[in-house]
Amino acid sequence: ILTEFGDSGYGDLPNSVLAMRRLGKRERETAKKRLVAAYKTLAALPGIPSIFYGDEAGLEGYRDPFCRRPFPWNGIDRDLLDSFRRIGEFRKKEPVLKDGLFEINYIDGEVFVFSRRPCEGGAGRPVITALNRSDEEKKIVFPYAVRDADGGETTNSVILAPVSARYLTVP
Repeated sequence: ILTEFGDSGYGDLPNSVLAMRRLGKRERETAKKRLVAAYKTLAALPGIPSIFYGDEAGLEGYRDPFCRRPFPWNGIDRDLLDSFRRIGEFRKKEPVLKDGLFEINYIDGEVFVFSRRPCEGGAGRPVITALNRSDEEKKIVFPYAVRDADGGETTNSVILAPVSARYLTVP
């Protein structure tokens, strides 16, 4: 998936070129931001999040057979792996992300905001996920107070960085 998020212009290239092709530094950084935002969103949606092996470690690959390269044991992207771990830890500590009710709060071509809230008698606090897939900051205004899930200031608006996702809670 990292390659899909970072290099869309390989469709007609022959396998002899793809065998040696890798993402450039800028493309890889963009792809990593997209991947973390996508996984943060996936981890908050109903169901069990699933990824293809190596995505959490920064494995690159193109169409078959290059999408099945060996796991990069000696080249694990530690920043990316740490991001996946933090997201997994957050999901594990928030019971609402396992069995809470799902509601779309806002959606357009670039921003997707949804919430998970406890079922009647269920455990946990409401969690809001806000995804910005554009290359520009986006301001989201809520009709109620929110704050980052890890604490911080309570406000009714948040700025989403370009190509990012945030977890918010209702205090």
